[in-house]
Amino acid sequence: MLTIRRSLALLAAALCVTSLPGVPAAARPAGSGEEASAGTPPAMTVVQRAGGESPAGVRGPIPDEALLGPADLGGVTPLQVDRDSWPRLRPPRPCEGGYPEPVADRAVTAVIEVNKAPNAVMEYLAVHRPGDARRYLRELRDVLKVCKGTAWRIEATGVAGPDSLLLRYSDTFEHVDEWITHHTYLVIARSGRAVVLVADAGWETDSGDPALARELIIPALRRAAALH
Repeated sequence: MLTIRRSLALLAAALCVTSLPGVPAAARPAGSGEEASAGTPPAMTVVQRAGGESPAGVRGPIPDEALLGPADLGGVTPLQVDRDSWPRLRPPRPCEGGYPEPVADRAVTAVIEVNKAPNAVMEYLAVHRPGDARRYLRELRDVLKVCKGTAWRIEATGVAGPDSLLLRYSDTFEHVDEWITHHTYLVIARSGRAVVLVADAGWETDSGDPALARELIIPALRRAAALH
């Protein structure tokens, strides 16, 4: 198992994330272009769907307790993600699929230290109407099995319970006069009516680690169970 250790330098960086270099391409706002500088950081403000029904067992916004916290991230406090950041992963909707819409969702991100290196991680949690969380995951799996030429690839199935997937998202961009293919790894699973996604995007041109995504989905699902 990977060891995630607290880093005071990274904690300070996460709290001042708008000045960070090295935020991976997967975190950049939509419309920034595949060739945008890898140093463009995402803005960090809250995401919460307006309107619709409240999540089961929750009054108002999805609470902090339902998401990864400092105890899960080596002491680093995650920050809220705005509507423009990590757009391709909140949630994945590759190709043409009949994906159900959640009634509420929220995302947080953090820069943590893994094996003495910074890693940008993100959690996305979406609460669906009864039956739709399972339907979303099955639709995602079925679409990716037949949709070719996409940036998405199924790496493994059943990694965190029924219908769960380990996915790889690939992004190609120019960095210092060199074309880079960067991989973000994510595990997406279900906890009751909630779809839970944890992604590791690595740092700068370094790809994420699927083992870290697998590790973080365990506490993420445990925390999401509070919504039941």
